[in-house]
Amino acid sequence: MLPPGFHPWVDVARSGPTYLRTRAMSSYERQGNVNVIEVVLIAAVVILLIGRRFAGTPVGTRSLVVPLILIAYSATQLHFPITVTDVLLILPELALGVLAGVGRGYTIKLYERDGHLWQRYQLATIAVWIAMIAARIGFETWGHALGASNATSVGFAAFGFSFVVESFVVARRAAATGTPLLPRPVRVRGVAGIR
Repeated sequence: MLPPGFHPWVDVARSGPTYLRTRAMSSYERQGNVNVIEVVLIAAVVILLIGRRFAGTPVGTRSLVVPLILIAYSATQLHFPITVTDVLLILPELALGVLAGVGRGYTIKLYERDGHLWQRYQLATIAVWIAMIAARIGFETWGHALGASNATSVGFAAFGFSFVVESFVVARRAAATGTPLLPRPVRVRGVAGIR
């Protein structure tokens, strides 16, 4: 018989849900308490981005700044050393982000407005978001049950990657339409203008 703590599923089989709660709590304790302000700020940014995209925006106006900030923030939150359990959590979660980005990119409605190409989230796009968030909660729960020290921080990277991939898919679809994009505003001597 294996000693307790040697393999998480051995202990789960012996101890059941009580072990999972204890294991999840010890994982949170290792990371420190989850900063509620960080979670609220990230949630507000994501909700703002989703709201703007649901209302419709010109194609090409999406910035990669916020997704790259999410990815960078996630990298700063990693706990070292990274264990095998962490890798088993990180890889599928990043794959989830890529798949969600592709799914959203193909469900976004592209349409012409005022002679330029615009984009808007549809209900199918929101369904992909809901599926990603549900899967993300599942990964977080699974990661904490296994004792992964990076279960929380990887989620921000998954959201960031999903936004980056979504932007690339939309850009590719937009190029195939042949509809002109709205010119980007440029700053000339401190004044915003249109090229």
